[in-house]
Amino acid sequence: MENVQKTRRLFASAYGCKASRSFLIWGLSAAMFISVIPMMAEVSVGGKNIGVQIVSQTKNITGTIIDETGEPMIGVSVLVQGTTTGAVTDLDGKFTLEVPANATLVVSYIGYKTQNVKVGSQNTFAIKMESDNEVLDEVVVIGYQTIKRKDLTGSVASVSGKTVSVMPVSNVAQAMQGKLPGVNITSQDGRPDAAISIRVRGGGSISQSNEPLILVDGVTVNSLNDIPSDQVESIDVLKDASSTAIYGARGANGVILVTTKGAKEGKVSVSYNGYVKFNTPTKYLATLDPYDYLSFVWANAAASGDAYRLPFEKLYGIGDYSGSNTGGIESYRNTKNYNIQKDVYNSSVSHNHDLSVSGGTEKTKVLFAMNYMDEEGMKLNSYAKRGGISLKVNQKLRDNLDINLDTRYSDMRTMGDEGTTNGSGSLLSSSYRFRPIATRDILGDLNALREGNMEMYGRQSAWDTYSPVARIGDYDPLYIKQRLRGTLSLNWRLFDGFAYHTDFTLNQSWEQDKIWGGAIYNNYLDDETGAKLYAGNVEYTKRDSWGLRWTNTISYDFNFLPKQHRLNILLGHEVTDSGGSKMSISASHFPSNFTKDNAFAMINQYDAEHGTSKFSSGVDIPGRILSFFGRANYTLMDRYLFTVTFRADGSSKFSPEHRWGYFPAAAFGWRLSEESFMEGTKDWLDNLKVRLSYGTVGNDGISSDLWSQTWTSETDLRYQYILNNQYSSSYDLSTEQMANKNLKWETTITRNFGFDFGFLKNRLWGSLDLYWNTTKDLLMLTSLPGITGFTSTYDNIGQTSNKGIEFSLSGVIYENKDWNITAGMNINFNKGKVDKLAENVTGLYGSSWCGSSSFPGEDYILQEGKPVGMVRGFIYDGFYTTDDFNYVNGQYILKEGVADLGSFINPVHGVDRPSGQNAYPGLPKFRDMDNSGSIDEKDVTIIGDMNPVHTGGFNINTTYKNFDLGLYFNWSYGNDVYNVNKIASLYGAKEKGVYENKLGFMKDSYKIYDVVDGKLVRLTTPEQLNAANVKLESNHDYLVTETRPNNIALVDLKTNKVINECKTDESFSPGGIVLSPDYKTAFVLGGYGEEIGGYEIETCKKIFHASLTQGNIRAKSLSGIAVNEDGKQVYAIYNRTQMGTDTYTVLEPYFSVYNVADGIDAKAVKNFVIPRQMTMMATAKDGTVFSAGSHLYEINPKTGEVKIAKTMRGWGKEGYSDPDSSATYLIGQQQGEFTASYTTTKEDPSNPDGITYWGMTSVNLNTKEITQTEFTEYETLMFTIIRSPKDQNILYGSLNDLTKFDIKEKKVLKRVILDHTYYSVVPSADGEKLYLGGCLDDIAVYDANTLEKLANIKLSGDMGSAALQVFHTK
Repeated sequence: MENVQKTRRLFASAYGCKASRSFLIWGLSAAMFISVIPMMAEVSVGGKNIGVQIVSQTKNITGTIIDETGEPMIGVSVLVQGTTTGAVTDLDGKFTLEVPANATLVVSYIGYKTQNVKVGSQNTFAIKMESDNEVLDEVVVIGYQTIKRKDLTGSVASVSGKTVSVMPVSNVAQAMQGKLPGVNITSQDGRPDAAISIRVRGGGSISQSNEPLILVDGVTVNSLNDIPSDQVESIDVLKDASSTAIYGARGANGVILVTTKGAKEGKVSVSYNGYVKFNTPTKYLATLDPYDYLSFVWANAAASGDAYRLPFEKLYGIGDYSGSNTGGIESYRNTKNYNIQKDVYNSSVSHNHDLSVSGGTEKTKVLFAMNYMDEEGMKLNSYAKRGGISLKVNQKLRDNLDINLDTRYSDMRTMGDEGTTNGSGSLLSSSYRFRPIATRDILGDLNALREGNMEMYGRQSAWDTYSPVARIGDYDPLYIKQRLRGTLSLNWRLFDGFAYHTDFTLNQSWEQDKIWGGAIYNNYLDDETGAKLYAGNVEYTKRDSWGLRWTNTISYDFNFLPKQHRLNILLGHEVTDSGGSKMSISASHFPSNFTKDNAFAMINQYDAEHGTSKFSSGVDIPGRILSFFGRANYTLMDRYLFTVTFRADGSSKFSPEHRWGYFPAAAFGWRLSEESFMEGTKDWLDNLKVRLSYGTVGNDGISSDLWSQTWTSETDLRYQYILNNQYSSSYDLSTEQMANKNLKWETTITRNFGFDFGFLKNRLWGSLDLYWNTTKDLLMLTSLPGITGFTSTYDNIGQTSNKGIEFSLSGVIYENKDWNITAGMNINFNKGKVDKLAENVTGLYGSSWCGSSSFPGEDYILQEGKPVGMVRGFIYDGFYTTDDFNYVNGQYILKEGVADLGSFINPVHGVDRPSGQNAYPGLPKFRDMDNSGSIDEKDVTIIGDMNPVHTGGFNINTTYKNFDLGLYFNWSYGNDVYNVNKIASLYGAKEKGVYENKLGFMKDSYKIYDVVDGKLVRLTTPEQLNAANVKLESNHDYLVTETRPNNIALVDLKTNKVINECKTDESFSPGGIVLSPDYKTAFVLGGYGEEIGGYEIETCKKIFHASLTQGNIRAKSLSGIAVNEDGKQVYAIYNRTQMGTDTYTVLEPYFSVYNVADGIDAKAVKNFVIPRQMTMMATAKDGTVFSAGSHLYEINPKTGEVKIAKTMRGWGKEGYSDPDSSATYLIGQQQGEFTASYTTTKEDPSNPDGITYWGMTSVNLNTKEITQTEFTEYETLMFTIIRSPKDQNILYGSLNDLTKFDIKEKKVLKRVILDHTYYSVVPSADGEKLYLGGCLDDIAVYDANTLEKLANIKLSGDMGSAALQVFHTK
């Protein structure tokens, strides 16, 4: 039997490489189709019938493919159906293919309809492609109906289910991020199942919800966290009133319509989709390292008193209690940072599985789906787990009558939502406050943990028993949410064009909060023995809620109208009702032998003598809405589109007098591309539509009890009456707000003008929208006089508006039979403002992130003409310095004209000052806005705006055969960030805050104590305070150099004064000082070129030392040091000589690599042999090292490979002698330049000695571009040359004179004689000034343009280094 194959087939497809924000994603999707395939032939073998399929012979075919205008089409895909065999048309639209005689060709091209062409007996084909208006014919859900996108008149953004399903996210809303213009989606934090905030066009309400209305298959939901992304068919976002007015009372903030996949006719199919996701933290909060932690806390403890200081010194073996730790605090310089954040928050693995079974007949269709998600949190002891099932059944009862059942059940369990504490944050966010020194590295007496204030206040920051890891592990906040939704609907098409739809929805939810805090979390341990005194505490809450919805609609298509007219009318009625109840119980101090399960099972068994319990219950006030609505869609000549919508809502959230709201809307669309006068654009313009809409929508997103006063039972015994020695039940108002029967709707008026467009056979499409939304009758909380017995009430007292522009653009970048690459982007500009506020509204409100401890307490403000989200506070003007005070008899007395701080600052400790004065050196200095001489509430002003200038996103999607890759990005630009975490790190001057670690920036805090020779010294005089508190200012120019005998000098180039000097252990070297990339550390080459030291230029703290000389191998370096591109490594080039008793041996030179983190006893981690005569060097931006010597060398510091980047000696330049390199110093690194000079002599027939020229070999350290050229005849000796950062064609050189050159013109522009020899010249960052140094004890300052001398900077010592490092801080 030839050419036969069994009919059994297995079809499968796999999708992988899905990209997301997670570190690594692996996805697998497979579909298995189970069906009965009819036999193609039947052959009898051995008495048995075996089904076989006859495969015919192949043949060659050719063809030409043209478009509708007859032009040949290039790149059209021609594929043999059911195989991977195919071809692509050439420049003439032709193709050749070998196919079976019974094959079917699948012909496809983006923007055109796919065609199936049977081969049959034909050998030659002429195929004409037809335009595909798929984008325009796409069906969009608009509320109770669907409509083709081409007929849309409103502003609607959509994302397909395919786009959503490839995103490995736990919440469908996250898959929408950055994909929809005008829709801003933000995850509140990084927890599994963290709340997702959605804003459509900014939102207009101030006190009420700005969240959009979310409907899943027509059912209102509060979140999308229980909808598996694999089950989403489409998501449509309605943004203007012409679209949202059909939802009336709930449409003010936009509407999100999620349509899930439905049952379809066909053979039974089983589909599985799953992924595994690896999550990794991108970074951790930078904190004080061990040495800086000890320095800071030691000073803070000393300032707070001996009860804090003494146990701290004992614990760490420092100060007077160093004991066996002879090095004292210095022993901790190189101690490894114990970053407990990594134990609290680290990598995790998540996985998700979706399984669905679908199929059915023409009459009965069924879809059954199951989902399981396990999202392991990166935070310790956190997760989100979800299981769910759904069933959809569509049953056709008659040709014009069908009934549908849609049910969904989900069970979601989350762990780890610990909540926050005022001023402290959560256990996760505050975990950095634990000591950065591991217990094994503590060099003092661990018994000091249980002494004095260390025992009382240091538990959570110093005890391993109560570390963040232990406390988080002993706290189990479990939240269980179970939801059941079911919808039964009927569709009845009574006659042509007339349809009736009714559906009834019931949704029910059950929630449990089971929160357990164990003995560690609640401090129920015996500190001496570690035994449990009590097991822990429980909080148990149960809620249930329900909702009913009944909707009836009739729609009629006027099909009898002439063809140029299309009219549809929809009328509807809807009733919703909802309610719920809640019960809570909590108890503390359970017996020590209880487990968590014991406690929840027997809550009444808590220790009543030491513990407490609370019990409460309540019933939700029902929320009910009765609605009537209608919509008319009219289309004229398929070009002019009209939509009119009206809805009336009656809501129980308002009093009977104000219960009804009426919301009309209208829209117009014009398909401009269909006009006859646009005929000439058909070749490139596929679609151009103009849209215009106006309408009103409402917002009833308020509590149901604001208009009617409600009461609650009083549980506090102090407020209950006693009758006959028995407490009697009493009641109290349930809220401090007075009810207001006059409350009415917040109403939003929207105006929208937009365009939809498509070009180049719809390979490029997008939209542009301009909108203006106004929200009036804002519901806001207003103050009331105390005589009323209330503090506040809600009232309609304001108006806001939002104006903006939205633009989206998508297109096909490349497509053929295997590849499809598409890209899309959107950008949104939204500007909101408060239009009106009532006179009795202050506009002040607070975040209360620190309770009552922060000032001002109301840190946000509403002002007419300004947007919502304005932060108020003081304008920071640095800190008080000794210059702000007169130092008299040991006290710091404010100078006249310097404002004092108000009493709100509440300083805990400081330097001596007069009674009644709050300010002293080191405290923050705020701007005195009213010039009153005191900082108080009147100086509070607007300091921040939380609103972005624009938001948006872009994406790239690539498909290759059955593999896909997606890259998705979204952004928010221009908004300020309220960095509460940073502010909170400033707190803690007493009690438990004393021993806590701080964020890294606190290293630069003002010092009133310093560590000198291992002892803590109180600083009192201005000279002491000034020396200890040198700080680099931002956006400022500085210079660092070295002076003899052993000083590093830091110069403020604004004042031309030395502001700090650091004594070095290494002796002076005239040309060896370089800076780290962050400008914080200076590395000096000292000891006559035999050692390297690293010093922080602000604190003078020595952080690094390496000896180049090792044993009897003597090392010498001449300016041969550099720092790598991130400041973590130091490089050295040096010659080596092995010293004997009477002889010596010259060894090969080394290029050595040192790790800065190895500290003051660093050893080379790498040594590479290099050519001789290499001197100075510099590091390029990409890490490459350049060095000057006999040639310009390029060194790879990772491998030690040395290459000649530019030939010098033996360069072979015709008519020129080999160049001689001139002496030079380490300059130019901060300007991104590495330049070495040389001299060369050019042959000249008129001059037997030739003509000598100065030349330069210069490397741009940012681009690695090398320039080598002669720039002038030799007239004067120069030791260094450098180009201007302002104009790379200008070059300066110095020694006994200062010269300015034009490189291109090869001429001297100006030359001035110097007062004395200056070995080096360095320009300022902006190129306006020149700084000359070396030889004597000064630095000369010159104007870079005129070469006029401006100043002299006096240095200490008798000689300054020629290595000047000029830099500009960010």
